[in-house]
Amino acid sequence: MEQIDENPSAASTLTSSLANVADAVTSNETLKQWIPALSTIASLLALPPESKILTSGSAVRVAYQGMTKVSWNGETAELAGRTFEEAFAFQNLTWTQANEQKPLHLRVIIKSNLLPPIAQVIERIHFRVGNSSFKKTEFALALLESDPKDWTVPTYIEEGLQWLSNEVAPVENDQRTSSLDAATETA
Repeated sequence: MEQIDENPSAASTLTSSLANVADAVTSNETLKQWIPALSTIASLLALPPESKILTSGSAVRVAYQGMTKVSWNGETAELAGRTFEEAFAFQNLTWTQANEQKPLHLRVIIKSNLLPPIAQVIERIHFRVGNSSFKKTEFALALLESDPKDWTVPTYIEEGLQWLSNEVAPVENDQRTSSLDAATETA
């Protein structure tokens, strides 16, 4: 029989439930009150990328967890995490469940010949990360100590960083570059 190292409580609220629960809502005040001024997870997940940007004055973009394909033991599911840690675990599920990754505190399976179904692993990760005893600092430090070539940055973080890079990257001025090149050649 499969063993899982945690026993989540049955009670959950719509602000702490898995993202795929009907009528689930965000607890993020920025998303609810400012950009994009939405509160249901379903409406946030359906939002097109351009609606995550506010361009009055300075450009501002929100980045939050989105749907991602999660694969585990031959099964695939499409879901979104509620936190960075969940999103990271879902996007790197096989890696986080390896015994060598115990320091991340995301491993939710115990030695067994049978691997649990994906739904059970996802639920266990959700409850582990949502538990007040989850040590986010230890997770972050363990992640920093790991080889970044072994894992994938969550998509929403990558998209947000790409947008930021495009916003702050200096604009190349062909005329200025040509003038500098000409000055160097004559010197």
